Amino acid sequence: MPLLSNKRLNSRNTLLTGWIALLMILMGSSVAAQSSQFNEVIVIESIDDDRFPEVSITLSFETLANSATNLTPDEIELELNGTLVPDVAVRSVLAPASFVMVIDSSESMAGRPLQNVQDMIRELIAALEVDDEVAIIDFDSTPRQVLTLSTDRNAAYAALTRLTAGGQTALFDAAVGGAEVSSRSSVPRRFIVLISDGNEYGNLSDPSSQQRALDLVNNSELIVFTVGLGQWVDSAYLSALANDTGQYFSVDIGDNLVSTLASIRNQVTALRTRYVISFNATRAGIRESEITLRIRGETLTLPYSLQPEQVVRNNNDWNPVFADFNGIEMALVPSGCFAMGSELSGTMDEKPVSTQCFERPFWLGRFEVTNVQFGTIGEYEDNQRPQASVTWSEASEFCTSLELRLPTEAEWEYGARGPSGWIYPWGVVPNDTNGIFAANSSGVSAVVGSSAGLSWVGSAEMAGNLWEWTLSQYQPYPYNSDDGREDVIDTITPRVLRGGSFDNQGDEIYTTNRFASSPDIAHTTFGFRCARDFQPEDEILFPETTS
Repeated sequence: MPLLSNKRLNSRNTLLTGWIALLMILMGSSVAAQSSQFNEVIVIESIDDDRFPEVSITLSFETLANSATNLTPDEIELELNGTLVPDVAVRSVLAPASFVMVIDSSESMAGRPLQNVQDMIRELIAALEVDDEVAIIDFDSTPRQVLTLSTDRNAAYAALTRLTAGGQTALFDAAVGGAEVSSRSSVPRRFIVLISDGNEYGNLSDPSSQQRALDLVNNSELIVFTVGLGQWVDSAYLSALANDTGQYFSVDIGDNLVSTLASIRNQVTALRTRYVISFNATRAGIRESEITLRIRGETLTLPYSLQPEQVVRNNNDWNPVFADFNGIEMALVPSGCFAMGSELSGTMDEKPVSTQCFERPFWLGRFEVTNVQFGTIGEYEDNQRPQASVTWSEASEFCTSLELRLPTEAEWEYGARGPSGWIYPWGVVPNDTNGIFAANSSGVSAVVGSSAGLSWVGSAEMAGNLWEWTLSQYQPYPYNSDDGREDVIDTITPRVLRGGSFDNQGDEIYTTNRFASSPDIAHTTFGFRCARDFQPEDEILFPETTS
């Protein structure tokens, strides 16, 4: 879901002055472009993490100064909590838009001037996107809406063709009418094109309309292009209407408006272009993050909050991340939620199922602790076989000595089955080559990492090989981490082991299976792996990712 929408953020560099050279080239000698100081604003439309760990930021530029050329990845620098994010991608999309054409049809527009305007507006409409809305207002002594906001191009062309010249010029009322119609549109980008060859003639407009139109344009964030034909126009007012949003064009009365049309079309495309910046937010597994975005010399700082339901929701969306802590290789388990337990297994101690959420990521041993790591010859001789015949206290003390700990029962199951709720670490279908159990073990444990059945976070042998001690006391479900079952002082209450062993049958090495033993028992099928809390300094380890 979008986490941030329609938030306007001022960048550090606030003012940009001068002429826009690109647009001047497009307009030609008969068009004089006028522009004032631009307030440099980048609009953040949304931050979307529906496909986490991919996060997308949609933004647009408020002014022509930065939107005149396409944004490229080389112009973007993005940090999460102060760490530079590599491989940032960007693509452009056109925002939905509406266009209100306000056309002077007073008597002085008769003949060629009105025909040129009709031709220009017809070409402008033809170049729009199929879903763009168009409305047409014409005005002489009074404004008239001859086409309400519509996507019907034939209706627009017909309305243009019916325009005839006559009457005086109610310029201010026409400006108000255009702003009112445009402000009623619900699309993100709302444009007005107002064309006139005169000024307020005959004092026909409401006395308040002159200022009211300016207020509507500014308060409704409308983008206005005004075109003044000939020397008798109210250039000051037309310039004010276009101030800081679009542009005012002064054009000779006999011109065919080709260069003006080209300029407006280019500016419209630039101003309605949105940029979608995508990046891998594996680092943002911590709940609160800060995104620093640098674009073309401007810097934005965006708060970014991950809620459990907004993080990894599917096992296949996660790319495993590994790191070494004091000689123990570990896999990162991202924030998220999962259904703990099973209503299908038939084992009462796996019921009832409850939803467990991790607001912070954690680390889980990629392999069971081996003989060489533990420092003994081991129950089954081989440096790389898992340490067996170890008590709960011995396992806990070993992990603690390396500034690690045993995983809780919930952490172990989440690391094994993930948010997708897999029955086995590799999926929902049993596979005789993925686990280490009685049918394929020859009665002994296997070298760690030798089975093919990795879990969704990349941990091995979570189905068979050795039962693994967890931190948790053996208590009834639903699981509750605050009910005392994670007490590390108690050395009497039975503790939970998970995963099954080489001595179990294939239907016993599923992810929700629970086993319990007195913590002082050192059985030949008992081993362990360590876990670790995620620390802020772990950010420097990224992006060590693999697919």
